[in-house]
Amino acid sequence: MTEAQLLTVKINIAKELLASQLSKDKVRSLMNFLRYYVRLENQEAVDKFERAVEAITQQNTTMGIEQFLLERAKKEGIEQGIEQGMREKNLAFTQMLLQETSFTVEQIARLVGVPVSFVEEVKKKSV
Repeated sequence: MTEAQLLTVKINIAKELLASQLSKDKVRSLMNFLRYYVRLENQEAVDKFERAVEAITQQNTTMGIEQFLLERAKKEGIEQGIEQGMREKNLAFTQMLLQETSFTVEQIARLVGVPVSFVEEVKKKSV
């Protein structure tokens, strides 16, 4: 199935769900499944799907709030993962420079791009 065909199928399913007599909770759960587990690879297709859903629901407030909260949680998780990864990379790089070079704490801080206090803390734990 092509991306365009999948987009069409997702939009048709969304229309059917939103027109159905199912409870709001069931519709919301199924829409979340459709949004987050039936994946479109192309961001443009994802945007088209979201615009179609907005048009169908005429920006249903309840669904909009839930989507906002899910997107925010996803974004925060990604940001936390990036921050953790950067901290671990900085820690490993700092430890390597402390062990294998004769650079000063200030030089290491500048090279790694961290505060001097970070390097000093790593140095204390390494001793």
